[in-house]
Amino acid sequence: MILDKSVRLCLLNDFYGALLTENQQSVLDSYLNYNMPLVEISAAVGITRQAVLDTIKKATKKLEEYESKLGMLKKYLAQKKLLENSANDELAKKILNVWRQE
Repeated sequence: MILDKSVRLCLLNDFYGALLTENQQSVLDSYLNYNMPLVEISAAVGITRQAVLDTIKKATKKLEEYESKLGMLKKYLAQKKLLENSANDELAKKILNVWRQE
């Protein structure tokens, strides 16, 4: 399943956002969930527009690192695919197996 870049970032933030610093969480939340432009975020947080952009880039990189190590999004998407394509009694076992894979 191929995800749009912004959708992927939103999902990664849902999975790993709590692992970011409070500042990164605040900036990323404003950017992703409230669709605020960089100028508005910079005014709200009290940092420059460039600092907002840097924070978003660093947070995105951190989220991608967490995904590469933990693979929660990959497992979630595999589980979703199973749910969409399967309606048999073995579904629960298949879902459990997805989470047990490394």
